[in-house]
Amino acid sequence: MFRIAFKRFLARRTTAASLASLGLIALLALLSACSSTSGTSTVNGGTTTAGATATATGSTTSGATPTSAPTSATATCGSALPGAGAANAGSALVYPMSFPTGSVSTTATQTVSGAGLFTVYQLMVCSPNSTASSVNAYFSSALTSVEHGWGSATTFPYDGGLMQACTGQCWSDATGGPIDFLVFDQMVDHGNGVITYRMEYAISPDFPTCNSTVFNGSSAQNLYFLPGFTPSEPLPPLSEATPDDASGGIRGFEICSPGDATSVKAFMEKELPATGWSRSSTGTSSNSCQFTDECWANGSAAISFSVSDATQWIIAWRQLQ
Repeated sequence: MFRIAFKRFLARRTTAASLASLGLIALLALLSACSSTSGTSTVNGGTTTAGATATATGSTTSGATPTSAPTSATATCGSALPGAGAANAGSALVYPMSFPTGSVSTTATQTVSGAGLFTVYQLMVCSPNSTASSVNAYFSSALTSVEHGWGSATTFPYDGGLMQACTGQCWSDATGGPIDFLVFDQMVDHGNGVITYRMEYAISPDFPTCNSTVFNGSSAQNLYFLPGFTPSEPLPPLSEATPDDASGGIRGFEICSPGDATSVKAFMEKELPATGWSRSSTGTSSNSCQFTDECWANGSAAISFSVSDATQWIIAWRQLQ
């Protein structure tokens, strides 16, 4: 593993029928039925805590490719994303972010932030004269062609902490740090070449300042999960870890993380259950806990942790078998 220098970049988201000779009551009934069945879907943040939402009419999926069912031959970005202005990823990005020609967007909104977490922003984008494939192709070319370079990614910190599988086309800063992430998802095909989509980007926290005596060149760095441990055990973003085993079957790691003791504890108590762990009083038949107040089990595995300082805290367990 290696430590990388700081940098910021980013970028990223009825048919009308003629009516004749109908009585007033029948006309009103027909209009009411059309209004209640017009195939609208609300596009918003899946795991974000707050932020802008946009209503889109059309065919949508959670990923990068919508199903093909155009709804209007006269759709425009003005009708698909009312009130949007020229596409702009927002001032949180150090470098400019380009979009397909003619794209418009909502204002970037911060949806997640906190000590030791990624700061996540969200906006909705509309690209005219496009298809889902052409939008994906545009970003595949634009993001990999810039000087600093972006690389394809498979995970994104939707809630600011836990790395999760991407729900669309996902990217990470490939050559600099901290390691920022970008995702385009929730694409909606409105017909007439009008595509809307969500763009989310995550700006990583600062690297922690770790004790160089404990966390030296052999420490695993820039971690999101405890290294070499099964099942997956999440760590606060960009943590460092160094083994700290002891006699009597005690196994453990000293951990250095961004944030503070409160944020580390909050992260662990939120993300351990999210990844299949549950509280335990003692551990399992295979592993017992060293710290009973923060003892967690997942199948036959058990871990416990103690944190008084985010830059040097402990995960430990005792092997019984």
